[in-house]
Amino acid sequence: MKKLFLSLLIAWMTVLSLSAQQAIVIDYEIRNISRVVTGDEVVVQFEVRNRGEAVETPVTAWLLTADTEEALDSAEVPPLATGENVYAVTLTFPVSRFPAGSVQRLVATLGVRDLPAVLEGSNIARFTVTLPVNTSETGAAQAAPAFTLPVDIDSIDPLTVAMGVAVVGIVLILLWLFTIIIRVLFERPATFPPWQIPYAANTYIDQNSTAGRRQLWQQHAPNDAPGAPCQPGAFAASKRLLGTDGKKLSGWRVTAVRLSQYDMYGRVNRSAIVADKSIARRLDSAVRRSAKLDQKGAERAVKGATKRLTNEFFKSVSKRNFMLPVALDMRLRGAHGDVQILFQLDQCANNAWQKIDEWQPELVVPTGQIQENFTYTFFGKKPDETLRQFRKRLHGDVTQVLAGLVWGKNPVASVPQSSPSMPAVLAEPMPSDTTPISPVTQSTNPNTPANQGAV
Repeated sequence: MKKLFLSLLIAWMTVLSLSAQQAIVIDYEIRNISRVVTGDEVVVQFEVRNRGEAVETPVTAWLLTADTEEALDSAEVPPLATGENVYAVTLTFPVSRFPAGSVQRLVATLGVRDLPAVLEGSNIARFTVTLPVNTSETGAAQAAPAFTLPVDIDSIDPLTVAMGVAVVGIVLILLWLFTIIIRVLFERPATFPPWQIPYAANTYIDQNSTAGRRQLWQQHAPNDAPGAPCQPGAFAASKRLLGTDGKKLSGWRVTAVRLSQYDMYGRVNRSAIVADKSIARRLDSAVRRSAKLDQKGAERAVKGATKRLTNEFFKSVSKRNFMLPVALDMRLRGAHGDVQILFQLDQCANNAWQKIDEWQPELVVPTGQIQENFTYTFFGKKPDETLRQFRKRLHGDVTQVLAGLVWGKNPVASVPQSSPSMPAVLAEPMPSDTTPISPVTQSTNPNTPANQGAV
């Protein structure tokens, strides 16, 4: 009876011991895979680290093909203690095992074939090996192991792919921030240069003479077209920019553009938007192609620039000030000897503008460059308009007047109906004596000098 009890006790202790061994979870990790062609063999090496509890049984390391799971080599890994106890494994297979120059997908595993139920963790590593074209190249490969990688990257692992994408995204964002910083540090902000009137101001000229009245009208010419609507008996002065060949805008270049609000005291600086160089270049390009554009082509040429300019304007202006009128200023430049300025005086008759005088001003050009300024004005937000309607109307008005400037045929009334009068800050008071005199072509006195009938 005692022998039977002793036998049962020994059997029970054996079962407990086996159960304890089975409860131990092997948590081995494969890391730092390298592969190199040495002679006629491909040598694969990696490290095994125990991340779990201490192990008392050995584990087999296998080198398999990824597609067919065919075993190429194996080695026994002895029991490892817990922690940073690392064991190096070396597995090999002959170069002739696969076609020369092929890329083979391989798998390194730990215990998959003998302990599949208890082994878990990073015990599987996938990698590729590129075989040399022929055996004569293996010597060079041995001298310079081009196939060795210090750390294996598993391209199939989604986490690895996500980390790679994140790194690339961070690099691109840093490059973008770097370009912005460089541009802010070295790019000068757009400025609207001062304008010196190039017309001679002769104070000794009799203001009641033809030359004197012309000189007075020159400072009342804001742009290249009389305003609308046409009021019977009203006068309007305008100026044309021509080349020496007589073509509109020939030789003239756009140097700066500004959009701002104004009141009875002048321009409101906090609402001024000076166009950047790209907008000015687009308008200058339209001016250069002026002779080749029709009305639709001129609108297309300036539409993109005007949209960007008006969008910036609405971003900077307070909604409380939208009712103020808006002024568009444009600086143009031409070389002396290549360009000319032609003033024109019109009078409204029969609901249309009729030319009554035309002249070229006396210029003062100290630098060899003639600077000219065009100004167009527009109504602010009307009481019956919504903000969206005002934005759309202002964009359309600016596009229309700039297209009228660029268009080679130079329409008589390119300013829209919504355009108010010229800001007082840019013009002196109108001459008090505006009694119309007969045009030059209708003069009946043969002794009358040319253009003496101008107002």
